[in-house]
This record gives sequence, structure tokens and C-alpha cells, in this order.
Amino acid sequence: MNTDFTPQNLLKQLVDKFSKSEEIFLIATFGSAINNEVDEYSDVDIILCSNDLATTYGNYRQIIESISPITAVSSFYYDKPNVISEVLYLKSYKPYQKIDLTIIPYLGYLSDFNPNVFILYENQVIDRTLKRGIVHKNKPVETLDTWMTNYMSLVIGFVKTYKRQNMEMYRYWDLVKDAMIVLMFEKYNGWSKQYDRPRLTSAEFKDLFYRKINKNEFDLLTQALPQSGVLDVKHSFLVSFFLFSELLVIKSNFLKEYINQEFLDYIRNFLQAELK
Repeated sequence: MNTDFTPQNLLKQLVDKFSKSEEIFLIATFGSAINNEVDEYSDVDIILCSNDLATTYGNYRQIIESISPITAVSSFYYDKPNVISEVLYLKSYKPYQKIDLTIIPYLGYLSDFNPNVFILYENQVIDRTLKRGIVHKNKPVETLDTWMTNYMSLVIGFVKTYKRQNMEMYRYWDLVKDAMIVLMFEKYNGWSKQYDRPRLTSAEFKDLFYRKINKNEFDLLTQALPQSGVLDVKHSFLVSFFLFSELLVIKSNFLKEYINQEFLDYIRNFLQAELK
């Protein structure tokens, strides 16, 4: 394994770069790093405490891009002022090493991160009084692209838990398989702008499988859901995901809605390489 692209190395680079920002007075981590359980499948959890969130907000992505181009971003905590909370995927790293980034004015601002954190850098000299904050943003209307970006975390979750032989892989498999079936149903019954529908009703499922679907798609779906009842979870997941991604592109073209094709290809290539 190339040691330049490990989660440990990425975290070290982030600490080195952000500690040079005059307004950053504390950097911490959480998650697997707390118990020294980081492995090649671990993501990078980092918290920055800033006394000038407006400055940090203007600079933080540029700092991260000095390590690697960012290929996709998912944002959280829209309803809270003085919080930047994102998942960032880096083009030069595998999706395992996505960055879970939180920027706040002090460590206890979000109780989820206190006290289960490990401090990596602290500047005792910097004034910790918040000089400039940022207002909360209204959560934007969900688009096909934001839904897709959030959903790709399930793909990464499946590969990670499959590699670790963790039973949670079946949960990720189930969610992606159901999303694929919903898209297949929409293909035959009209594309919807509802992006978070979890699964079909039993009547819709029967309508799709026994009345609508063509032979080629039926053959693929029976690979994802073998009629024998004997599940090869890796093969089923691969078939489900690649059908899902093909249908997603068709839906995007039909609705004339943007999706980040570069990010989708990044995930496809990752999946093909990791689950040969």
C-alpha cells in the first residue's frame, strides 16, 4: 500500500496545513482514531475550532485542494449558525479516505464531539473569542445530484464492511438494491422528482416484475435477486449498483437535471477496482 495515501498521512497533512491558519486555535479528531483502530478503509474525521469563521469559510476548501482536488461534497447542519460540516471526497485518494470535516467556534459547540475527541493541535496563545461568525443557511431544495452524492456513501459503506467481513454489509446492499428497483420502476412508470423513496410497494413490485420488465433487465434483476434464494452478496451488489448508476444517468438526461458525472465515474472505478 502506498503510504502517501493513507488516512494517517492525509490527517497529518490536514493538521499541518490548517495549523498555519492564524484563526485556527484547536484541531481534533474522533471516530476510529480515538481507539487506534485506523486501517486502510478508515475515513478521516477532523474538527477545526476557529475564532474567525468567516475567514476559515473563505479559505478551507482551497487549503484542502492544495492536498488534492475535491471531487464531491456533501454538506450538513444547515440549520445551525457558526458551523461548517461537510463530507469531502478527494480525487487523489480512494473514497474510503473521505474527509468528515466540522468547523466550529469552540469544541463543545456541538455536543456530539465532546468529550470523545483527541486533540491533535492546540494554540494556547490565540484569543478564542469569536471575532466573525457565519449565519446559518437554509437547506437547499434537494436535487438529483445532492441525492446521488449522499447515496454514494452507501456504496463506500458496502465495500468497507465487505472487506472487513462486517455483517452491516447486508444493510448497505439492501438500501442500494431497493434504490435500483425504485429507479427501474420509474423507468417504466414515469420519472419522479422524489429522490428519497426507499422502496416499492408489493403491488408495484409485482407490476414491475410480472408485467413491465423486458427480458434483459429481468435477467439482470434475477442476478441481483437470485430466484434460488442463494445470495452472492458481492455479485448482487455489483449488479444492483451498476444498474442503479445506468438508470440514474437516464433519469438525469430525461429530467434535464445535472449530476456530477465525474464523481459517479470515480465511484464506479473504485467499485470495479475494489471488488474484482
